[in-house]
Amino acid sequence: MKKYIVFLFSFLLIFMTIQIGSGIVLTWLYTPDPAKLWSEAAQAPAEVQFVRPNFGMLFISAMLASMTSLLIMKLFQRFSRPRRG
Repeated sequence: MKKYIVFLFSFLLIFMTIQIGSGIVLTWLYTPDPAKLWSEAAQAPAEVQFVRPNFGMLFISAMLASMTSLLIMKLFQRFSRPRRG
């Protein structure tokens, strides 16, 4: 049971770190084009349109988080074994 708890908490922590970190990097690298924004403002719809989420990147970040969590779990098992001698 201890293995599952270590895996779950490490997965959640790593996954949230990846998601927040990628959001910060994407926001930091975004550079709007003011001329393009003003030219498109006249044709903008009156209602908000939501874009479908990109499940490919979500899957990649979940796989990266699960592999890293598995590595952490294996290292935790290796160092938590009682040593003989």
